[in-house]
Amino acid sequence: MIEMQPDYELEETMRLETPEQYKALGEPLRLQIINLLQERAATTIQLAEALQLPTSTVAHHLQVLVKAGLVKVVRTRQVRAITERYYGNVARSFLGIVSRESEMKGVAREMHGAVLAEVFTAMQEDTQSGLVHTLARVPMKRRREFIERLDALGKEFEQAAEADSDMCAFLGAIYTVRLPQLRQEEESDDTV
Repeated sequence: MIEMQPDYELEETMRLETPEQYKALGEPLRLQIINLLQERAATTIQLAEALQLPTSTVAHHLQVLVKAGLVKVVRTRQVRAITERYYGNVARSFLGIVSRESEMKGVAREMHGAVLAEVFTAMQEDTQSGLVHTLARVPMKRRREFIERLDALGKEFEQAAEADSDMCAFLGAIYTVRLPQLRQEEESDDTV
């Protein structure tokens, strides 16, 4: 078992706080960039090669991530007259908590939509995927506790990494479901 440790310093968890951060992560290509940088720092050219995309496209998306504060230049290297910039994530994981009153609901929805599209595709192709869906009426205080436990479980998942294994993703979500509540039945002696 090895810890998936990038070759640069980064924070353990970053809490998403601005609409720009959610919007930046709402684009599937930017999520792929974030995921690739989870393994090690990379240049724009290296990312473009891995993603099989034009360098200009990757450069644009990298700049959006940098501007949102999700990615940063972690080192540079001089190659002849050019300075290569190596980019890395600012944190190992990103924690998003969106309240009902939040102006970020729409952009958070975009980000979650991109992640769910990735999950849907992967689960159709992968026979070793797992999904748990359950419902419960849980008070707000307990929800926050479960979110913290999800964060801890995500970190434990990362520590299970082994060098020659397939890249896997862990997704945990706790969210409010718009489900009406059934009216309580009055007790009667007529039950069969």
